[in-house]
Amino acid sequence: MIPVYMRIKVVNNNEKKIKIFFPLIVLWIILFALLTILAPIVLVLSIIFWKKRLGKTLLLIYPMAFSVINSFSGLIVHVEKSNKRISINIK
Repeated sequence: MIPVYMRIKVVNNNEKKIKIFFPLIVLWIILFALLTILAPIVLVLSIIFWKKRLGKTLLLIYPMAFSVINSFSGLIVHVEKSNKRISINIK
């Protein structure tokens, strides 16, 4: 399943907290529109470069991109410095 939202939390040593909530659905709508526009171009390029073995790679761009996007779901990143902590949670 594609990630739906991302939370970023920044905490200073003096316990000042900053929380940011970003809905990723906006990003996915823009990415879907871009991939839809580029699909005919990728198809034509893959036919042109099929004999050079680049055509198959060009056709596999869409499934590879989709699998990378799906792998982001559940990602949690914690970065800690002496005076700051940053936490990124993608769900």
